[in-house]
Amino acid sequence: MKRGLGTLHVLFLVGVLLVLCGQAFAQSVTVVGRAEIVGSNRDAARNLALTNAFREAVQQGVGVWVQSQTEVKDAALVQDQILTRAQGYVTDHEIVKEKVEDNILALTIKANVAVDQIGADIKSLVGRVSLSMGNPSITFVLTTWEKRGRQGSASSSDFADVSVRSDSKERYVQATDSSTGNSSSAAQAASDSANSDRSVTTREDATHSTASIAADGSSKVKKGSSFSKINEDVWVKYPDTTVIDSFNQEFKEKSFKLNAADQAREIALSKSIKDTFVNPFDRSAVRKAAEKEGVNFVARGEVKMLDTMISESTGNTEVTCEVGVEIIDVASGDIVAAYRNSATAGSSRPMEAKAQSIKKASILAARVLAKQTIETWQNAALNGKEYTVEVRNIKSKRAQERPILNVLESLGSISSTTNPGKEILLVKLQFKGQKKKLEDGILDQLGSKPGFSEQEFDGPDTVDGKIVFTFK
Repeated sequence: MKRGLGTLHVLFLVGVLLVLCGQAFAQSVTVVGRAEIVGSNRDAARNLALTNAFREAVQQGVGVWVQSQTEVKDAALVQDQILTRAQGYVTDHEIVKEKVEDNILALTIKANVAVDQIGADIKSLVGRVSLSMGNPSITFVLTTWEKRGRQGSASSSDFADVSVRSDSKERYVQATDSSTGNSSSAAQAASDSANSDRSVTTREDATHSTASIAADGSSKVKKGSSFSKINEDVWVKYPDTTVIDSFNQEFKEKSFKLNAADQAREIALSKSIKDTFVNPFDRSAVRKAAEKEGVNFVARGEVKMLDTMISESTGNTEVTCEVGVEIIDVASGDIVAAYRNSATAGSSRPMEAKAQSIKKASILAARVLAKQTIETWQNAALNGKEYTVEVRNIKSKRAQERPILNVLESLGSISSTTNPGKEILLVKLQFKGQKKKLEDGILDQLGSKPGFSEQEFDGPDTVDGKIVFTFK
């Protein structure tokens, strides 16, 4: 243990000296890269294995740099960008061993990695993300419910099914039953929080969360089931702010701006959805309300107290809660993350059991969803996000439509151009930055052109997530 700590101290001191002296820092690592031999093409497999070994070496170089500094906390969020340039960071390498087993070629190499250059590029990428996108904003429409009358197991409800993709690799964020010993770190963190009171005992039930983040930063949602509407003849709304407080804390830690906080608490504390200004189960209405607030994302969902019982072994009251929340991209309407999990907490005090169960389920959901949502936001900054621009009342393709297309092409990458109706132009383009930055760019470049003055060309307006301009 002492040797491990000593190594970390040495790495940290080396990093500090590099910052002060500006000296180059190369890290020597030994890694293995593997690749399948397709057909009998061993040379192709060797090249791919070497590429994979470079990525592994650079991955270790990133870890060394992160340990040596403290001022850049978001290095992991741009790590994929660094790994795509892996070969450029390997200054020298030597093949130590080559082995083939079960048609897999394994190449062991010793490589020198330019850790100082990795650090400089990480800082540059993180800085670019911050300048391009700024901090995202979010609002919450989250409620808590308790079964009326006799407690018992609740029937399952449908929820949004979405898959996680990042750089073409599918990821699943999953917390599992703690009795199997396979709890995720997020689940463990939530469990630790709930266990802070020694009078409370907890049990994780099976949970599953998924979110959709494509390599280009866009979101892909499997169409199908959605969060079901709660029947208020069976469920009674439980006025409580635990779920809101949990989400506020986690998203604030991820540097989100929290908008409409008073409205969020008002919804959470209302005694019935009839008393709320928006129906929490109407996805379209929730999105439109969030759009008026000018936020980037809205979290919509609920916590349900499924079951309350007395433990035969302890005599404590045990309460099981299920949380189901989806994160909606307000501009596009896409679901960028969705999460559902359940948790049980027990206490000699029934109200304490309820509170701890709600808190435990909420913290776990908030941590996973905050991480997924910030990744969506930052992927959009690095890789671009798809926006839809609609222009109405076009009378001339040459004098009106063509200048607009030229401007849009200069600002981003156009993926499609259509005319869905008479005098209407619909353009989808990939753009790196916030929607407002795109809107300002369009106006700045068109404003000085004939026929595009404020008296002739109106907008931008936001309609169903589209950026709309209209010729008067």
